Amino acid sequence: MDPAGYALLQCIACYLQYHLYISLDVHTESTLEAGEKVLSLFQECLDVLCSELQLHCPLTTVTGVHWSYRIQELELS
Repeated sequence: MDPAGYALLQCIACYLQYHLYISLDVHTESTLEAGEKVLSLFQECLDVLCSELQLHCPLTTVTGVHWSYRIQELELS
């Protein structure tokens, strides 16, 4: 199995889970907490993907990448 490909699949799965939470019409405290957990998991998956890309694709320059996402969608209005 290709480690970079597996990391990419994990990122896609984490993104889909995150998208599920931000697309809800009504947010409760529990959905906000779960959405924040999934967002941090997505961040970790992106970090793993960057490190895998550095190992397996030396021509790519992904050093010093900081992924930051707004979580306004998760905040109660």
